[in-house]
Amino acid sequence: MEAPAKYGLLNFIAIVLKALAWIVLIATVIGGFLAIFNLGSGLGSVTGISSILMGVLGFLQLYALGSILSILIEIERKTRSLALQSEG
Repeated sequence: MEAPAKYGLLNFIAIVLKALAWIVLIATVIGGFLAIFNLGSGLGSVTGISSILMGVLGFLQLYALGSILSILIEIERKTRSLALQSEG
């Protein structure tokens, strides 16, 4: 017996966080490379590299949070499904 889906909004938030993580990663990597090649000086390189590193860190945080939400929803669904099986 399959448990009905719950927490649709949390599932949507998890998907949005994962999509936002990819957007942040792409935007910061592009911005970092633009800073490195357009500014050309030592400051441009430092700014570009730090932008890329902060983008990767932001990506990891957002993607991890989205994944944690997805895992928690899946754990709840499986637990509820097992509880319904043991009752009936």
